[in-house]
Amino acid sequence: MSSETDDTVRLNGPRLGERSRFARLWLYTAGAAAVACLAAGGAWWNLRPAPAPQQIAAPAAPSVQPVFAPAAVPSAPVQQAPPAPAPAPPYAPPLASEAAILADAPEQLAIYRFGPQPAVVVLQFPSLADQAGMLNRVAALLEKEGYPRDRVLAHDELDAKIRASGIAPETFYYGHDYRAEDIAHFFTIASELNPEERQLQDLVGKLGWRERGAIGALVSVVRQTPASDIDAASRATILRHELSHGVYFTDPAYAQYCVRFWNEVLTAQERALFTSYLQREGYDPALTDLIINETQAYLIHTRDPRFFRPVDVGLTQSRAEELRRLFIAGMPPGWLRDAAATPAPAQPIPVRVP
Repeated sequence: MSSETDDTVRLNGPRLGERSRFARLWLYTAGAAAVACLAAGGAWWNLRPAPAPQQIAAPAAPSVQPVFAPAAVPSAPVQQAPPAPAPAPPYAPPLASEAAILADAPEQLAIYRFGPQPAVVVLQFPSLADQAGMLNRVAALLEKEGYPRDRVLAHDELDAKIRASGIAPETFYYGHDYRAEDIAHFFTIASELNPEERQLQDLVGKLGWRERGAIGALVSVVRQTPASDIDAASRATILRHELSHGVYFTDPAYAQYCVRFWNEVLTAQERALFTSYLQREGYDPALTDLIINETQAYLIHTRDPRFFRPVDVGLTQSRAEELRRLFIAGMPPGWLRDAAATPAPAQPIPVRVP
């Protein structure tokens, strides 16, 4: 991403890309009294599995734990009015639901606005190679650790750097996500655009994202193809992960909620564990906004064990489930909260994909 404004899945490979994009959240219980209080008051891809670090067990005995200040945490989730609809852009791709996007199998690039959150534009590519051609240099500039933030690498230079890390450019990311302003920034400093990037540049102009203060987000997914090792379940996981990033970018209430959860619910040790995990996934740990965004996407919205497991971070399963419960209980209302609260479907055996 650019600065601390972005976040990309990027799901790292099945893990979803070197980072190719997803997130987590924590709250140590404060004893029986604190648990009862929280229960009554409510809590306020890259997906490429990494080696499991030391696990952290849930607290064994009551102790003083971080909790939200009473004045800041209502007794029930805040019932916020839905955001005012954004002005219609100069170019408005068709609206599509999550199910409709997953049901589509385009032979060429397909562009949609996400129905429940029209400021989020979804690109569906026919192949990982097509996606890489358009978005790999954007990812390298905006969020990958070890890549320059002040210049865009030449195509050959980037491909060589990716291959030197042990992966192919096609699997640099399995899904992408960016703020409108960060993509616009990419085009202010990029040179020697390839055909896919010129297509993206044209889309950015038609969407009005070159205007100062433009609100919007771009996320991507690839159609299901046997050659890509992307099946229906992994595709759904990537899309949900990326859409959660889109909400983070375009819904200030949700972004603020994630920041509060990171600062007030997760312990300092848990924040350090998530940061370390995401750094192993290829994210730049210096970009705090990116780390918070990826934490929410992985922990809450990435439930396929092929892409994310609590043990990968160093969490126990019970602690991860408690954090998810607390996070979902206090989420701003909307489609993402409803989706997160829906029980996860039966998952395939967690075979790790290198």
